[in-house]
Amino acid sequence: MAKTVFLSSFQPFITRNILNSGVLDFLSDRTDVVIFVLRQKGKYFKELYQKNNIIVEGVDLGPMVKSRKNKFFMRIAEWLLDTNFLKIRKIENLEKTGNKTRYYISLFFTRIFSRIKLFKKIVRFFDYQINNPRPFESFFEKYRPSAVLATDFFSDYDLLLLKNAKSLGVRTVAMVRSWDNTTSIGYARFLPDKLIVQNEIMKREMLKYHDINGKTIYISGIPQFEEYLKMKPTSQQEFYKSIGADLNKRLVLFAPAGKHFIDTDWQICQILKDLYHEKKIPQDIQFIVRIHPFMAPDLSRFE
Repeated sequence: MAKTVFLSSFQPFITRNILNSGVLDFLSDRTDVVIFVLRQKGKYFKELYQKNNIIVEGVDLGPMVKSRKNKFFMRIAEWLLDTNFLKIRKIENLEKTGNKTRYYISLFFTRIFSRIKLFKKIVRFFDYQINNPRPFESFFEKYRPSAVLATDFFSDYDLLLLKNAKSLGVRTVAMVRSWDNTTSIGYARFLPDKLIVQNEIMKREMLKYHDINGKTIYISGIPQFEEYLKMKPTSQQEFYKSIGADLNKRLVLFAPAGKHFIDTDWQICQILKDLYHEKKIPQDIQFIVRIHPFMAPDLSRFE
């Protein structure tokens, strides 16, 4: 009987990092794979990835992630991580809400309890014991996986999958999705059997801030870069033709940050356009605007 691995893909970057980087191909050559995605994206992912021994399952985890219990432990986890990034976030929240009481309580809580390992272990224990709804239980019964690979360790969706696996005695492997997750989200709320990070810096931060056993951490490199090693670039002529560009002009790439971060992307486009038409920049150039994978820019005011 073939073994089965559960794989999570709840975040757009995971599609790039894991499903499109060769990791999925590597796994499916050796075992059956069940990919979990958000229910509203199930049909789309099935069209792209479901074949042979790869199965896609859509799940609805919103109510559990938004529950009061989970929000409580999310907040505690954030307050248990003492990093510069989260100090700045506290200040930003104070400026936004004007809630000085909450600001000073969070500062006090972080300063005292982020240094007490026993307290953090107790929080992690109760998070698992009383905030563990097991939404994947029927899938575990159906597919009988030998291991779970949670690809976004600090995600609440992946946390539900990891907790569910531990409850049923299934081996857990987790991966930190991005270089900044170790210092920007909160204290790790789960201890997996194995943890994958991208580099030595991330490993040190997991040891320093999250009380993870260094023997369980594996350094993998950055998975999405694997594809670049195998990439065969097209010629300039082919690329220009594919996007409808003028081969006689130089090409300038503009990558908007997206409205999640700034609201001036449209102004940058307008400035570039005006400079071009006013002949204040070279006339032998053209622009290509490359949109963020999922944080779309607001260009509604740009013609």
